[in-house]
Amino acid sequence: MQKTLIEVSKKINIIGEYDVVVVGGGIAGVSAALAASRNNAKVCVIEKENALGGLATLGLVVFYLPLCDGMGNQVISGIGEELLKLSVKDGYDKIPDCWQKNGNKKRIKKHRYEVKFNPASFILTMEEQILKNKIKILYDTRFCDVVIKNTKIKALIVENKSGRNAVLCKTVIDTSGDADVCYKAGEKTVSLNTNRKSGWFFLYNNGKIELRVVGDPLYTYKTSCNNENIFR
Repeated sequence: MQKTLIEVSKKINIIGEYDVVVVGGGIAGVSAALAASRNNAKVCVIEKENALGGLATLGLVVFYLPLCDGMGNQVISGIGEELLKLSVKDGYDKIPDCWQKNGNKKRIKKHRYEVKFNPASFILTMEEQILKNKIKILYDTRFCDVVIKNTKIKALIVENKSGRNAVLCKTVIDTSGDADVCYKAGEKTVSLNTNRKSGWFFLYNNGKIELRVVGDPLYTYKTSCNNENIFR
């Protein structure tokens, strides 16, 4: 049976030209796009889904990991801290009192600088921030290939409902999570089958909204909107 076909070559439209194109609109992609835009770059984010945040929001991994080292020292600030604050802007959770401006600093060694967030609200606040910084978002758009000239990526080939198109770029930031751009550009990549299997979902139970985590045989983790955590 024939296993390959020759696709007829054709001209494709150039739909934009940017200083920086970010492939992947997860937390890393949003951070990279904001940083580039604030340094006066014209920026575009290519996202295969229809919302920002990646696994944090669409994957319901709704724990914003600590910005401290567990010994009372804040080790992450900047855009990382900015996004943490945006994630709880809706009031679903709040920054621990001891980590707030006038908080009791004697307690920061016992309480990590972390929060839980509502993924739907976080999606909206991130999009607002992206648009506020005049960043173009291409939703429901798949990165397909690169166009290389003199060892440099000059354009990305993408596909969406409009068909196959090209985006010209000076710089590409690969935040796809799978090194998709690196692979297509011919860089050495490694594929590992070491990911941990898990599932996250919300459940309405006895008048409370609960987040359930499955996949770890050691425990079932349950958290409700009143911020009670139960291990059993």
